[in-house]
Amino acid sequence: MTVAGHTMPFLGGYPAGGPIVITLPYTGRYVICAACGVFYSLGYHLRTRLVTVQPTSVARDHRDLVMVSSSDGGASWTPKRRLGDAPPGFDESLPTLAVDEAGRLHAAWYDRRDGGPMGLGVDARWALSPDGGVSWLPSVRLNGASGAWLSRGGTRSNIGDRIALAAGGGRAHVVWVDGREQPGWPGDYELYTARVDLGTVGIAVPRFVAEGESEGVRVRWTVSDAQGVTGFRVHREGTGVVATIAASGEREYDMLDDGVLVGETARYRLEVQRGTSSEWLGPVVAARTGPVLELAWSRVGPSPFTDRVSLTLALPREGSVSVRVYDLAGKEVARLHEGNLQAGWHSITWGGESTGRGEVAAGVYLVRARSERSEVVRRVVRVE
Repeated sequence: MTVAGHTMPFLGGYPAGGPIVITLPYTGRYVICAACGVFYSLGYHLRTRLVTVQPTSVARDHRDLVMVSSSDGGASWTPKRRLGDAPPGFDESLPTLAVDEAGRLHAAWYDRRDGGPMGLGVDARWALSPDGGVSWLPSVRLNGASGAWLSRGGTRSNIGDRIALAAGGGRAHVVWVDGREQPGWPGDYELYTARVDLGTVGIAVPRFVAEGESEGVRVRWTVSDAQGVTGFRVHREGTGVVATIAASGEREYDMLDDGVLVGETARYRLEVQRGTSSEWLGPVVAARTGPVLELAWSRVGPSPFTDRVSLTLALPREGSVSVRVYDLAGKEVARLHEGNLQAGWHSITWGGESTGRGEVAAGVYLVRARSERSEVVRRVVRVE
């Protein structure tokens, strides 16, 4: 049933608001409390009607999250698809989306299905679509305990529209506002964060990337769950299959596509074969690099990173090169390379190690490469 309430639009300089639309998801007895925060008399008019959800309707009521997408710059749009997976009658609100380097779509939102009686508590949830929003895997609850949507500290302010999502490197990072009670500060809002590793939620290939090199374009992917995976095909747009590789366990795979011209950009999709069926990742895009003209960082990722970050250094001529890591205060924390390098492209990795002091804390760091003639600096971010 839908209840529409309408108040007078303006009284004595105070906007009275309205209309307000409320849907009641279950049959039962309800009490509506109407109160006024000023000394003026306000009039309320309630109108009710029964809402019947059609079998063809994507959303079951206004609580459901739905999405549409466009692949032609907004000239046309897909039909609506339901994004959230809460049972009928529970709010899903304030969604945010992110796309990772493998072309998968991530979503995060506030959800009330685990919020206790009447759904008064709220949680943050994350979900993944491997096919651009056509279908979604079951969502994951990120909270350990539900929080309050409204402050109980006397201000009565709500949680607001604050939720953030980033995805890449086989992970998703979600930051949200949580209203669960803190010791000594009931109703205080705090920022919480969670990291979702795709390999822990049944994603066989959490990482799929392409990187340009002087010899061609190198395509890499990581397998975290090889059960049922029989092989892989790498498809280049406009060309077709450029590599067929048999599955050999849980590890990192790679192939070099030397059929791409210097300066040409190529788009790749990865076909993960499971017997007679296939799953698809991508597209990922990279360009074959040309001659190295100057010292430069050409590829850095993932950033933010947790375990390790990979950096590709372009060196125009043979010579002595040092690669060091500094914190924002300018203090050296690690030395990644010291010595002679040939001209060309060089892959350098950093796992967060600090020289003689274990691993560095989460934060922002500067990676500096210095040759005999120049130096370049790139920022990287480490997260817990």
